[in-house]
Amino acid sequence: MGAIIPFLFACGIIAAVSVPLILRAVPPNPWYGLRTKQTLSDRELWFSANYFAGWAFLVAALVSAAILIAMTEITPTYRALVLLAPVCVALAISLVYANKINTAKAKR
Repeated sequence: MGAIIPFLFACGIIAAVSVPLILRAVPPNPWYGLRTKQTLSDRELWFSANYFAGWAFLVAALVSAAILIAMTEITPTYRALVLLAPVCVALAISLVYANKINTAKAKR
């Protein structure tokens, strides 16, 4: 169990930094959040996209933590994959979502 502690700690950090995004407490900035050209130029898009991304990353952290706890005997390489794969999926779907709502907004 001790070998997964750093990975669980990383999951905890990902979850913790997701919460302010979910609460819409992070204004547009160049350091923290889902930062794209579109989100940084549109405050409404920023908050919508980061709300979604916050939830996506929180779910990714919880999924990673659950798998790490359930599969304690996996190698360090697979532990890293278990941590990173859901995070990459969360990032990808967040970018797709931001693009989708930006496109829908542009059509209005």
